[in-house]
Amino acid sequence: MYQVVQRELRTLVQMCEEKNRPLPTFVVQEFEKFLRCGIFAHGFARVRCCDCGHDRLVGFSCKRRGFCPSCYGKWMAEKSAHLVDRVFDQIPVRQWVLALPIPFRFLLAYNGSLQSAVLKCFIDSVSRYLRHKAKREYNLTSVKEAHPAFVTGIHRSDSSAKLNLHFHTLCPDGVFIEDYHKGPMSFAEVSPPTHKEIEAVAIETCHRTIRMLTKRGLWLDGDFLQDNIPDTDPALASFAAASIQGRLLLGSNAGGQEMRVRGAAARDDVHQDPNASRGYDFNLHAKRRVEADDPEGLEKLCRYILRPPIANSRLTWMGNDKVALTLKRPWSDGTTQLVFTPLEFVQRLIPLIPMPGTNRLRFHGAFAPNSPYRSRVVPRPCSDEAPSCDHGQTDVGEAGASNKGGHKADEHQSTSPSAHSDCRHQSPASKSKSLGWAKCMARVFDLDVLTCPKCKGDMQILSFITDTPVIKKILNSVGLSTAPPTAHPAKGQMRFEYDYDAA
Repeated sequence: MYQVVQRELRTLVQMCEEKNRPLPTFVVQEFEKFLRCGIFAHGFARVRCCDCGHDRLVGFSCKRRGFCPSCYGKWMAEKSAHLVDRVFDQIPVRQWVLALPIPFRFLLAYNGSLQSAVLKCFIDSVSRYLRHKAKREYNLTSVKEAHPAFVTGIHRSDSSAKLNLHFHTLCPDGVFIEDYHKGPMSFAEVSPPTHKEIEAVAIETCHRTIRMLTKRGLWLDGDFLQDNIPDTDPALASFAAASIQGRLLLGSNAGGQEMRVRGAAARDDVHQDPNASRGYDFNLHAKRRVEADDPEGLEKLCRYILRPPIANSRLTWMGNDKVALTLKRPWSDGTTQLVFTPLEFVQRLIPLIPMPGTNRLRFHGAFAPNSPYRSRVVPRPCSDEAPSCDHGQTDVGEAGASNKGGHKADEHQSTSPSAHSDCRHQSPASKSKSLGWAKCMARVFDLDVLTCPKCKGDMQILSFITDTPVIKKILNSVGLSTAPPTAHPAKGQMRFEYDYDAA
């Protein structure tokens, strides 16, 4: 991915400017900071062993959340550990996945408030279902006695890197019940949802969403009011529309589709998943469940809903100067890979970049930050818990990150979290802190990066080197290049014919 962006970024920017539709500043910055991620020539942390004096250099990360496998993977590991240790309290958890109709994907792609409103419609529908089911099964006097809780990861793409906004929601497979003593609330598990119940939730989500759009003046007589759709940057709107349609916007194959490799037999999709229900193309799944005594399975599921959009392990260079993206599972026509030119693939990355300030992890119900029940349903940290080793703005990436193509390539597929002790409800709750870089590495890869590889002694961070002359002096002393890799220059005048507005 790094090589593709390095090669085609300047060409892409120039082609957009030639069409008088330049890319927004935040998109260009996302690419440029990605090219600086983990590069020693842009600065690093110096780490030394306290016993033998062995030194190690650790490159700085870009801390971006668009498509960088390394930084997105670190965020995934931190948040997954937080959810397991600080949110879910040894209770069964069910995953609800809502796929939106195609027109909604474009409408919500760059509209944060509308995205939140549609998510609220979905959460309210699931919450109503859980409350009424708990009332029936536990003979509650009112549905207000039952309190569901939700954690949602917002995904912008599917395995083919198309713009496909959808929601992955984890919720306790039941409700928390008020006991009127202001102590920890009791958890009441409900029976698994049936196909008809899931279908009813999907249809109710659709009806709630349409009513919300109608109140906002965006829906009339069964269709969107296109004139009232909030304005989106013309370049972003064009790339988003082309991505949803699976078409290419720029280059020699503009207006066409990517090349497909069929490596599997076509399958018959007549028999659909019985756990998936459709409500006017609101496709809802609720099959995956993790038991209360399976913390490792829960952490794997949390990583899944927070995973990076694209892993380096699914990208391969082909001999004819093409890049192949391997799909997670074959399509119904047998397609196993999509083949792009480098320029075509960089176009697919643009819609994956969210607007600045957009939260991709949301909490609702009893888990909401301002909920009066949150402190009574989440586990409390140990009193002797070690402080976080996160370094804020000087957060460090993985050692040896100058080889960008390989560092933390497929972190979200790691399945070996280290065991963590049960320390719930032992002390008053404190303000949660991020897990930190070193603890993330130890938890995900079972690798203590602050242990000396030579003598197994403790390593400490000595300093953060950001001054250019000092950077060059240290890199020269260890035989590393002092010249950072830069984006390749634009490739002349590349003409193409494609109607942006039609896309």
